[in-house]
Amino acid sequence: MAELGRTLSNGEILQLTNIANTNFSEEVYFEVIKQKTAALFEACAVIGAKAGGADRQAVEAARAFGRNVGVIFQIRDDIFDYYQSADLGKPTGNDMAEGKLTLPVLYALNTTGDSQMAALARKVKARNVSAEEIAQLVEFTKNNGGIAYAEQKMAECKALTDGFINQYIAQPQLQDALKAYVSFIIDRNN
Repeated sequence: MAELGRTLSNGEILQLTNIANTNFSEEVYFEVIKQKTAALFEACAVIGAKAGGADRQAVEAARAFGRNVGVIFQIRDDIFDYYQSADLGKPTGNDMAEGKLTLPVLYALNTTGDSQMAALARKVKARNVSAEEIAQLVEFTKNNGGIAYAEQKMAECKALTDGFINQYIAQPQLQDALKAYVSFIIDRNN
């Protein structure tokens, strides 16, 4: 648990320092997730595996499973930021208003090379962006494959979780329950 606290603290520091970084890095985005949201899921999976008497290899596989579930959870949460819904509890573009660029917009920026949108993204990181400019970035992201790319990344992580479940979980009912859990995270609406 102490290690989890250290990891979460490091993740928060990385996220805060990344706001000042003018690069649009998917690598840093995923590293922040791994040290924040995914670290929580990872810790739960490891605790469960150890409590169940799993060997070292199975514990490490459970760690990877938890990490992948956490990445899926965070990507889904980030996708919510691109849509307006009273059910979500946060306004569209809230992450950008906080100076954060998430996977969908990072993909759109890095694949299009659009200098005008890159300038707006730098304004996001400087926390000097208007609601109208955030709306432009949100629309740009949707129109340039950012959401589809994020969904593809979730599907890649899901394939890894399915691999873990198929290899390490012997009981069919537990396999079904874990697969349903991961699918629920991907398909959730809030």
